[in-house]
Amino acid sequence: MGRDLKDFEIFLEHYADKIIEKLINYFVYHKDKMKIRVQYDTSSDEELLKIIATKHLGDYAVRIIFDDGVERLVDFKPFLTSSIHPSVRKYLDEDLFSKFRIIDGNLNWNDYDLIFPIWDLYNGRIEV
Repeated sequence: MGRDLKDFEIFLEHYADKIIEKLINYFVYHKDKMKIRVQYDTSSDEELLKIIATKHLGDYAVRIIFDDGVERLVDFKPFLTSSIHPSVRKYLDEDLFSKFRIIDGNLNWNDYDLIFPIWDLYNGRIEV
Protein backbone atom coordinates (compact mmCIF):
# COMPACT_ATOMS: atom_id res chain seq x y z
CA MET A 1 0.00 0.00 0.00
CA GLY A 2 1.41 3.39 -0.96
CA ARG A 3 2.31 5.94 1.68
CA ASP A 4 -0.24 8.46 0.33
CA LEU A 5 -3.05 5.92 0.58
CA LYS A 6 -2.01 5.03 4.13
CA ASP A 7 -2.02 8.74 5.08
CA PHE A 8 -5.50 9.10 3.56
CA GLU A 9 -6.79 6.11 5.54
CA ILE A 10 -5.41 7.60 8.77
CA PHE A 11 -7.04 10.92 7.88
CA LEU A 12 -10.41 9.25 7.28
CA GLU A 13 -10.23 7.23 10.49
CA HIS A 14 -9.57 10.37 12.46
CA TYR A 15 -12.11 12.71 10.79
CA ALA A 16 -14.86 10.36 9.53
CA ASP A 17 -17.45 11.50 12.10
CA LYS A 18 -16.89 15.19 11.34
CA ILE A 19 -17.04 14.62 7.60
CA ILE A 20 -20.30 12.63 7.85
CA GLU A 21 -21.84 15.27 10.13
CA LYS A 22 -20.96 18.03 7.66
CA LEU A 23 -22.31 16.06 4.70
CA ILE A 24 -25.60 15.32 6.51
CA ASN A 25 -26.00 18.97 7.49
CA TYR A 26 -25.42 20.05 3.91
CA PHE A 27 -27.35 17.43 1.93
CA VAL A 28 -30.11 16.43 4.38
CA TYR A 29 -30.77 19.65 6.26
CA HIS A 30 -29.85 21.89 3.29
CA LYS A 31 -27.66 24.18 5.29
CA ASP A 32 -26.18 26.81 2.99
CA LYS A 33 -22.54 26.35 3.77
CA MET A 34 -20.49 23.25 4.01
CA LYS A 35 -17.12 23.95 5.52
CA ILE A 36 -14.89 21.19 6.68
CA ARG A 37 -11.96 22.47 8.63
CA VAL A 38 -9.42 19.97 9.81
CA GLN A 39 -5.90 20.08 11.02
CA TYR A 40 -3.87 17.13 9.93
CA ASP A 41 -0.77 16.24 11.89
CA THR A 42 2.07 15.58 9.45
CA SER A 43 4.77 15.50 12.07
CA SER A 44 5.89 11.94 11.40
CA ASP A 45 9.50 11.53 10.32
CA GLU A 46 8.43 10.19 6.94
CA GLU A 47 6.57 13.37 6.08
CA LEU A 48 9.41 15.66 7.05
CA LEU A 49 12.20 13.96 5.13
CA LYS A 50 13.84 16.15 2.53
CA ILE A 51 16.68 15.60 0.12
CA ILE A 52 19.31 18.28 0.53
CA ALA A 53 22.02 17.11 -1.88
CA THR A 54 22.60 14.61 -4.66
CA LYS A 55 25.36 13.42 -6.93
CA HIS A 56 24.81 11.48 -10.13
CA LEU A 57 27.51 8.79 -10.17
CA GLY A 58 26.78 7.35 -13.60
CA ASP A 59 25.02 4.18 -14.72
CA TYR A 60 21.73 5.45 -13.21
CA ALA A 61 23.12 5.57 -9.66
CA VAL A 62 22.54 8.62 -7.48
CA ARG A 63 24.00 9.38 -4.08
CA ILE A 64 21.32 11.11 -2.01
CA ILE A 65 21.80 13.02 1.24
CA PHE A 66 18.75 13.67 3.40
CA ASP A 67 18.22 16.49 5.87
CA ASP A 68 18.64 14.11 8.82
CA GLY A 69 22.19 13.29 7.66
CA VAL A 70 21.37 9.87 6.20
CA GLU A 71 23.12 9.14 2.92
CA ARG A 72 21.90 6.54 0.42
CA LEU A 73 23.10 5.21 -2.89
CA VAL A 74 20.06 4.51 -5.07
CA ASP A 75 20.34 2.43 -8.23
CA PHE A 76 17.54 3.42 -10.61
CA LYS A 77 18.69 1.05 -13.37
CA PRO A 78 16.55 -1.99 -12.40
CA PHE A 79 13.45 0.20 -12.32
CA LEU A 80 14.18 1.90 -15.63
CA THR A 81 15.18 -1.25 -17.51
CA SER A 82 12.18 -3.26 -16.28
CA SER A 83 9.62 -0.63 -17.24
CA ILE A 84 7.76 -1.01 -20.52
CA HIS A 85 6.21 2.46 -20.39
CA PRO A 86 7.78 4.88 -22.89
CA SER A 87 7.54 7.83 -20.50
CA VAL A 88 9.80 5.94 -18.08
CA ARG A 89 12.03 4.19 -20.62
CA LYS A 90 13.06 7.50 -22.16
CA TYR A 91 15.15 8.04 -19.01
CA LEU A 92 17.41 5.20 -20.12
CA ASP A 93 19.05 8.04 -22.02
CA GLU A 94 21.59 8.77 -19.32
CA ASP A 95 21.93 12.39 -20.38
CA LEU A 96 18.19 12.89 -19.84
CA PHE A 97 18.30 10.87 -16.60
CA SER A 98 21.08 13.08 -15.22
CA LYS A 99 18.94 16.22 -15.55
CA PHE A 100 16.98 15.69 -12.32
CA ARG A 101 16.58 18.50 -9.82
CA ILE A 102 15.70 18.74 -6.15
CA ILE A 103 12.25 20.32 -5.89
CA ASP A 104 10.42 20.55 -2.57
CA GLY A 105 12.92 18.17 -1.00
CA ASN A 106 12.49 15.38 -3.55
CA LEU A 107 14.12 14.29 -6.80
CA ASN A 108 12.19 15.50 -9.79
CA TRP A 109 12.71 14.90 -13.49
CA ASN A 110 11.27 17.30 -16.06
CA ASP A 111 8.55 19.00 -13.99
CA TYR A 112 7.18 15.86 -12.28
CA ASP A 113 7.49 13.67 -15.37
CA LEU A 114 9.33 11.17 -13.17
CA ILE A 115 9.31 11.25 -9.37
CA PHE A 116 9.64 8.65 -6.63
CA PRO A 117 8.24 8.38 -3.10
CA ILE A 118 10.69 9.98 -0.70
CA TRP A 119 10.46 6.99 1.63
CA ASP A 120 11.60 4.61 -1.13
CA LEU A 121 14.60 6.83 -1.79
CA TYR A 122 15.32 6.99 1.94
CA ASN A 123 15.25 3.20 2.09
CA GLY A 124 17.68 3.11 -0.82
CA ARG A 125 15.57 1.06 -3.19
CA ILE A 126 13.00 1.64 -5.89
CA GLU A 127 10.30 -1.00 -6.23
CA VAL A 128 10.26 -2.62 -9.66
